[in-house]
Amino acid sequence: MTENVAIILAAGCGVRFGGSVPKQYLSFGKTMLLDQTIGVFISSDIFSKILIIVNPHHQKFYKQSIYYDKVFFIDGGNTRSQSVFNAIFFLNDCGIDINTILIHDGVRPYITNTLIKNVFDELIKYGVGHGVIPITLLCDTLRKHEDDKFIVLSRDNLYLTQTPQGFFFNDILAAYCDIDFSKDIACTDDAMIAESYGIIIKSIYGDINNYKITTAADYKSLI
Repeated sequence: MTENVAIILAAGCGVRFGGSVPKQYLSFGKTMLLDQTIGVFISSDIFSKILIIVNPHHQKFYKQSIYYDKVFFIDGGNTRSQSVFNAIFFLNDCGIDINTILIHDGVRPYITNTLIKNVFDELIKYGVGHGVIPITLLCDTLRKHEDDKFIVLSRDNLYLTQTPQGFFFNDILAAYCDIDFSKDIACTDDAMIAESYGIIIKSIYGDINNYKITTAADYKSLI
């Protein structure tokens, strides 16, 4: 029987956020922000395993996290791409038959079961050789700094990309095998890596509330 696995990225140090506690371990109501995210994935009932990718130096924080039977913590790498690489090859070494994986940012706590199911269902619909990402419309005016001026850019055909991003396991495994980590990898999400390998990326409309907590101001908007 094939399995579906979720990977939740939580290894970041939060350089832009600041503070002594990494943002994924800050309080979120009666729990931690990371636990809120994990809980939504557990309640989806799609996944047989959920991998949480953590910074090994953050043990004192994630050891406080709520434990669930199908949740596993593994060490991440120095970059986002290296952390996903670690997770994918950990799964590959487990010897289990994995069909799909969904990869999500741990600091997007407003992820919903609906969005998870929509990404998963669309991935199954399109089949092997495809990936699925959620996108949202741009609402703010964009300007580009050029020659000491800030030039307005058209928002037409521009979208924000969210997570979770869904892939068939063997597809994304092959894509990550193709990366040369000795070079500077400028990919900011998994769809970029998948697309560079030839995987066709499809999109669905995401959720404007599924935003990423990046700065202290973002977090203050939660509390």
